[in-house]
This record gives sequence, structure tokens and C-alpha cells, in this order.
Amino acid sequence: MEKNIREELERFYHQYIQTLEDQDIEGMNELWMNDPQTRAVSIYGVSDGFDEIKQNIETHLQGDIKEINMISNEMEVINASDDHALVYLTYTVILVYKNQKQAHEQNIIETQYLKRDASGKWKIEYQHQSIPNIGVMQSDSLNQSKIIDEMLELINGNQSRPRSLKERRHLLEHKLGQLTSEEITPKLIELQNQLIALQKQHTALTALAFIMSEDQKISVWTGDASRLTVDCLISFMKSSQSYDPWLSKSAGLGLQKENLNHLHLNHSKTWVSGNYNLPVKGVIEVSFDPIYGLYTDKKQESFRSALHEAIDKANARGYKSIAIMPGWKDVLNIPSAKGSEQLVSEVINRLEDPESTLNKAVLVSSRGEQARALQSTIDDFEE
Repeated sequence: MEKNIREELERFYHQYIQTLEDQDIEGMNELWMNDPQTRAVSIYGVSDGFDEIKQNIETHLQGDIKEINMISNEMEVINASDDHALVYLTYTVILVYKNQKQAHEQNIIETQYLKRDASGKWKIEYQHQSIPNIGVMQSDSLNQSKIIDEMLELINGNQSRPRSLKERRHLLEHKLGQLTSEEITPKLIELQNQLIALQKQHTALTALAFIMSEDQKISVWTGDASRLTVDCLISFMKSSQSYDPWLSKSAGLGLQKENLNHLHLNHSKTWVSGNYNLPVKGVIEVSFDPIYGLYTDKKQESFRSALHEAIDKANARGYKSIAIMPGWKDVLNIPSAKGSEQLVSEVINRLEDPESTLNKAVLVSSRGEQARALQSTIDDFEE
């Protein structure tokens, strides 16, 4: 598959997600093929023909829904040519209704068959949505509940705990974040590894490999970075943190314990950790002072220095592919355009360095605005 086709499909996917979140009825209608053969098999039922699909879009987006949030969004291109494509989507949608205070969360697996219309734009001709097997999920939920209860008992003893699984899971995450290195026992690590394995079974692409064409050196990823099968993840975290909580949630307590020990013993700003439950060879953690206010030359140099130190360590270990999680919201906190321009420029320079072992880089962003800014900057550099 040619690089420009993949990029077009990724842009279409970002537009699909953004249009849903914006509850943009006209924008959503524009994404569908205006044809009587167009079909949608959604969690709400079957719609045949563009007119029926259009009517159902208006019904749902104009109805009782107050807010739509899409999280954990991922896309896999199964097959694509110049005029058609088959893509596989997984996401979690959180719906907030006008007459209810509680939000509703639903995992969705979706297949889309896309074709170009007469103007050359990608359109959805067929859509099929499904929900992961409820029976399996209920069985696994019981197993998760037992593991969570056992972990809470190890941490809190026989103290009272919430009745709902969701609240107990949130309590556990909070408690795990407060543990010292000495409190992270081998038994806790073992139990959390079991919990992570169970949770991964509910995501359709548990072993997703991030595949780029041979000539594609740099790209943007807006999915779960813990699934990227690159050699190394580079994670920027606030200097006030002792570890990256998001990464530790995916990797497990082993990574958290190693980071706590490293900070306690070495007090360095950048270090290499193991891979644990991640499909990578290693993790490079960067402890970085958050950037607030104007993006001055001094702050640019600070970010450049931290990035270079991390990439140097990746080079020293012979890593060929990296994924960089710069922590846009919590760490960099800078305008998307400025941050994207510097990050892309620095990474491309290092990829083109003949003495560097690196030949591929993935820039990770969970926020649509920053992802679009990164992709736009990459496109400008490649022109």
C-alpha cells in the first residue's frame, strides 16, 4: 500500500472520530456514499441505502445525546488500493445523555469498506459494528474482580471497599500510584500482570504491530502506544512524578518499581528501563520540567537537550525504531504548531544522521489537534 493512501485513510479516520464528537450531522452525512446500495449494520440496527442512514444519523445525533467522547481510538488498514479500502476500527465511546447524569461507556469493534466517489473523496459504503462477546466479558470480569480484591487486600488489609467493580478498579489504580518501591512486592507484580493480560483480551487488536512502508521514516500514531511493536518507547514525564502513571498502567508494577528505584538511587533525568508487558525491547524515561507560558528559546533548548539525550541512549543500544510520547498536555504544554515543528525537525535530523542506528520514528498523540499539527508538519517537511 502506498504511503499517500495510508495517510488519506488516517485523515479520513480522524475526521470520522472528530465529526462524531462534534455531533456534526452534515459532516457525518458527507462521509457516506450517496448510493441506495450503501449499508450500515450498527449497534442500533440495520440501515439500507443512504437516505435511511442519513435519517438514522439525524435521529441519534439530534436526540437525547448531550455529549460524545471517543477514547482508545485505533485503526488498522486491512487492505487498500487506489479506489477502495477495508479498515478495522476499535474504540470506546462515552455517551452523556441530556436527561441523565451518569455517562454510558461502550466498547465498539467496527469494520468499514470505503470507496472513492466521483470527486476522488473517500466515502463509507459499508459499515459493520459489533460489541465484544458479553458472556466472555462477564466471565473475565469475575476473574478481574477476584484479582482486584486480592490486590486491595494485600495493600489495604481488610478495609472496606466499594461494591462496584469500576469503583474498586479506580481505587486500586489510586492505591498503586501511592506505593513505594518497597511496597511493590513480587506477588503484587504477578497479580497485576494477570490483570493486564485479562484486560487486553477485550481489545480487538491486542497484538497490533505498527507497520509502515519501507520508505516511511516518520509518522503519527493516535492509538494506544503500549501496542506499538517498535524497539523502544521514549516517554516524557513531569519531573514532579516518580514514574509515568499511564505507561506503568500498561506495563505493570515491575516498570513502576524499577523507575522508583532508579530515581531514588541515581537522581538522573533520563534512564533506560525494561519492557515488562510492552511489545518493545526497552523504555526510555525522560524526567522533564513542564513548559508553561511563552515558548522561549531557553525552553526550546531544554526540550531539545532532553530529546537528544533520550535518542542518544536509544542509539547506544542499537535500537532501529522508536515511539516518542512527549506528554503534550502534562509536560510540553505548548502550542501544537510550535511544538510539532520542533519535534518533527529534531527527529527527522536524527533519522537522517548517517551515524544513527535509527531509521523509523512514531510520534504519539492522543489529542486530535496535536495529531493533526504533527501530520501537517511532517507533510511540509516531506514536500
